[in-house]
Amino acid sequence: MTIYILNVISIPIYYLMIKRIRTKNEKNLIVVFLICMQMIFIAGMRGVSVGTDTQRYNWIFDAIKNLHWKELHNYYIDFGYSVINKLVSSINGNFRVMLFVNAIIIYFGIYNIIKKNSVDKIMSIFLFISMGYFSSSLNVMRQFIALTFVILSYSAFMEKKSFFKIIFYCIIAGVFHSTALLCLGAIILYALLESKKVGRSFFLKLLVVVISIGVCFSVDYVFTVLGLDSDYLASGAGFTYSIFNLSFLIKIVLLIAGWYIIKKCKNLDSDEFNTLKFFNFLNIVSCFMNVMAVSFNMFTRLNIYFSIGMIVLIPNIIKYLPIKNKIMIKVVVYTGFSVLLYSQLVNNDNLIIPYNTIL
Repeated sequence: MTIYILNVISIPIYYLMIKRIRTKNEKNLIVVFLICMQMIFIAGMRGVSVGTDTQRYNWIFDAIKNLHWKELHNYYIDFGYSVINKLVSSINGNFRVMLFVNAIIIYFGIYNIIKKNSVDKIMSIFLFISMGYFSSSLNVMRQFIALTFVILSYSAFMEKKSFFKIIFYCIIAGVFHSTALLCLGAIILYALLESKKVGRSFFLKLLVVVISIGVCFSVDYVFTVLGLDSDYLASGAGFTYSIFNLSFLIKIVLLIAGWYIIKKCKNLDSDEFNTLKFFNFLNIVSCFMNVMAVSFNMFTRLNIYFSIGMIVLIPNIIKYLPIKNKIMIKVVVYTGFSVLLYSQLVNNDNLIIPYNTIL
C-alpha cells in the first residue's frame, strides 16, 4: 500500500521542489509529467501477481511470442495488441519490456488529455489516481491503450482537425479494443447536436437522440459479431458501476453544475468553454451508460471512454462556478477523494496489494 500512498503524496512534494519555473501552468505540467513517469515505473516494475489480469497478460505475451506473424490474425486477442506483443517479443522477448511499453502508451494519453484540456492540471492527475483509474490501468491494459487513442481522437475533434484524423485515431483504438469504436459514434452525435441545422430544430435533436439510443440497444449484437460477449464486457476489475454508486451521484452533480454554467455563459466563445461543453457531453453519455448498465452489463466496461472526462470536468467546472471562495470547494474535493482512495486501498480494489517487483 505504501507505494500507492507515496505516489499521491509526491504530487505536492514535486510542486514545492520546483521553484525556478516562470509560469504556474509550466510548473503544473512538469509535476504531471513527473507523476506520469512515476506511474510508468510502478506499472512497469510490478510483479505478475499485482492486479487481477497481469498474469493473464503474461500468458498472452508468451503465447504470441511462439506464434508466426501470419498466425496473429487468428489469435483471440484484438489484432493491434497481438502485433505490439509480437513486435516486443521479437526485439527483446521479455514481458517486463511489454509492461513498460503498455504503461508508456497509457500514461501518454493521460498526460495528453490533462495538458490540453484541464485548467487545474494538479487536480486532474490527483483525480486520475484517487478515482481508481490508475489501479484499473494495471489490469485492463488493452482497453486503456485503446483509451489513449480515443483521447487523441477527442483532442483532434476539439482542435477541429480533419475528420479523417479523428476516424484514424478511432480505428487505431478499435484494433486494440473493439469497444472503442463506439466513441466515434459519440463524436458524431456531439457534432450533429452542435451543428447549426440540427441545433435550430428541437425535433431534429430529438430524432438524433432517439436514433442514438436505438444504436445503443443494438450494441450487444454488434459486439457479438465482433467476437465480444456481454459477460466479457461486464467483467474486469475497476468497472463496478451501478446506477446508485458514488460515481453516478458525482456525475449527476457535475451534470447539473455543467448545465447551469453552459446556460449562464452560453454567449462566451472560448476554447475553455468549448472544452467544458464537450466534456459535459461526455458526462451525459457516461450517466446514460450507468443507467443502461442496470439492464445491460456490457455498458459497465464501455463507460471508461466517457467517464475519464471527469478528471477534466471537475476542475473546469470549479473554475466557472459563480462562487468566490473556491478554495473551500477544492479542499472538499481533495479531502473527499483522498478518503475514497484510502478506501480503495484498504479494500484492495483491483487486487493491486501487496505490491511486488521482480527485484
